[in-house]
Amino acid sequence: MVNKFEPRWDQALVIGSSIAGLAVARVLADHFHRVVLVERDSATVEATGRGGVPQSRHVHGLLAAGGGMLEELFPGLRAELADAGAPVYDFGEATAMFIDNGRLPLTTTGLMLQSFSRGLLESRLRRRVAELPQVRIEAGATVTGLLTDHPNGPVTGITVARHSDATDTEGGTDERYRADLVVDCSGRFTKLPQWLTAIGYPRPAETIVDAGLAYASRMYDGPPRSWNALLHPVQAHTHPCGAYAARIEGNRWMVSLLGVTPHHPPTDDAEYAAFAAGLNNPELSGLLAESRPITPIHRFTRIENRRFELARMRRWPDRLLVMGDAHCAFNPVYGQGMTVAIASALALREQLRQRRGSAHDLTGLAPRVHRRLRRVTFYPWMMSTNEDAIWSAARTDTRAGRIPSAAHWFQNRLFRSMMHHEPSLIAFQRVFNSVKPPTHLLTPHILVRALTPARSDTPTR
Repeated sequence: MVNKFEPRWDQALVIGSSIAGLAVARVLADHFHRVVLVERDSATVEATGRGGVPQSRHVHGLLAAGGGMLEELFPGLRAELADAGAPVYDFGEATAMFIDNGRLPLTTTGLMLQSFSRGLLESRLRRRVAELPQVRIEAGATVTGLLTDHPNGPVTGITVARHSDATDTEGGTDERYRADLVVDCSGRFTKLPQWLTAIGYPRPAETIVDAGLAYASRMYDGPPRSWNALLHPVQAHTHPCGAYAARIEGNRWMVSLLGVTPHHPPTDDAEYAAFAAGLNNPELSGLLAESRPITPIHRFTRIENRRFELARMRRWPDRLLVMGDAHCAFNPVYGQGMTVAIASALALREQLRQRRGSAHDLTGLAPRVHRRLRRVTFYPWMMSTNEDAIWSAARTDTRAGRIPSAAHWFQNRLFRSMMHHEPSLIAFQRVFNSVKPPTHLLTPHILVRALTPARSDTPTR
């Protein structure tokens, strides 16, 4: 039996120091003597946005399930973030959530959330990963391709172009990094298809569901409110515009306005304020009226749902894994991405632990992990694409369009019952936070309430 505290394999390479990349590096450090994290952006541990993560300037959400899993990988992280000013709160008690029927009632759920800037979270994770003796972070390096020793053989490493800063990605000197395992965590703009075809493998099949949605965000300095997060989502057929807001470290507020084509939020100050006012949300209006903008407005438009169908690949190079947004990128407004990335890292940990105690090496690991990741992403993908597939800009076939429509009909009935039935409300909040699967909403007492016309406007328990 292999000592579980003694690394079994020599070197692993992780492409990209995203949340997924950092979580994967933490997992690999328990199983490899050396883990090299290759990052295109320049080295930094400061709580600022990175060029490689354009969505870092927008509202980020780590669901309750994701927060618990991240604490498992990085014990004490929640307290560390709290010391840096990131508020911790009960989702049901401190979230102002608005739907067609109005604002949902507040209730105690036990689902603890923490809100922070993407920069703060990444900087603390990167510092912790960098302190691991097995890990080396190679910043200012762009991966240009994959290495194999012979056609149809396993991936044996990567080629890397060095550059002096994050904006200079051309003209560097190619270097070769060898490894027993390569993990692509380079995000939704991964060059994976080009890398694969360059070594003789087919381009992976890709599924895209695009609602044509964009969001524009800015940071504000403002006083505390009675809530820490505001959710005013877009809703198919009725509300093409919405907003999210979250109180983050430094007593600041991050506000994101969102809209589906042709209702994209503007970047002009006056038009931005008018867009927010047009939502007729009293809580959002109150926040903006009492707050001072401290950053420019940043807009992000590449937020389609995209998934590579890796589990269906008949030919795949061994010892190459694809994880995080590089594998399955979600529309960020649904808050699934970081939680799924962390769950995927834990799924990889499970597979590596199984191989440590057996005669298996890393051969055959990739297809097993990719099949496991398909299960990890199944429900989050369904939840993120349910609304998006309804919009006219969505890329979907007839059958896929019918299924979300049925789910949307049930969702509207459920939302109505949540205004009056606390168990339905709490059940939804558990599903929303990935603590329970969507099938949790199909229990008899939830179904009966959702399908029975409401008799009173008075909330009941």
